[in-house]
Amino acid sequence: MRLTSAFLLLLLALAARQPAHAQVTTSAVTSFTLVNADTDEDIKTLGSVDSVNLALLPTRNLNIRANTSPATVGSVVFVLSGADSQLQTESVPPYALFSDVAGNYNPWTPPVGTYSLTATPYSEAGGAGSAGAALTIGFRVFSRVSTPTAQRGPAERLALQAYPNPSADGRYRIVLSEPVQGSIAYALCTGVGAQLAAGTLAGGPATTVLALDLARQLPAGGIYYLHLRGKKLNAQVKVVRL
Repeated sequence: MRLTSAFLLLLLALAARQPAHAQVTTSAVTSFTLVNADTDEDIKTLGSVDSVNLALLPTRNLNIRANTSPATVGSVVFVLSGADSQLQTESVPPYALFSDVAGNYNPWTPPVGTYSLTATPYSEAGGAGSAGAALTIGFRVFSRVSTPTAQRGPAERLALQAYPNPSADGRYRIVLSEPVQGSIAYALCTGVGAQLAAGTLAGGPATTVLALDLARQLPAGGIYYLHLRGKKLNAQVKVVRL
């Protein structure tokens, strides 16, 4: 019995001296973000299959950032193909498809067409070391306004102004340069043209102020576009939610 106990104690002592196995951290590209290269602000997260309408963006100077887990990796290698192509290796965050200078994103105006984008993280700089989990998305770039300019009459080019803008609660008053009357249809879209909501404002006497409560339709802060259509009215205004 004493021998067995001594043997067990010896085994425990030897096990305690063994070095613990190092935990292996696997890096991954988790998402892509479309960036305004003029302001260096995020426009939206690009989905696995997405569309970008240049006509509805605040700028055509764009870039795309790869978001990683962990937030800092050795490097990220981009491969863009389609209507335009780019091979880029980024070793310092932010990891941008068309690079940056100390966080100031370089501008890229994408040609209209379809694209495939893959980004792969690596454990070392310059695309060296072990590769992590890559991410691939497809997206389409187009430029289209809701109503051709040639179809707009003089009365349709009303000047619009939204206030407060930005709005803290999603409630706006739209001021028109000329009175309108009757029912007015509206559509609320994201910066890339995806429709979030649509509805109709009840008709009434001629007015130059329209009240809109978009609190439910705008749960998150960002830049949006409100399209208004009615009798002798077809216009859009940019609204910002804090």
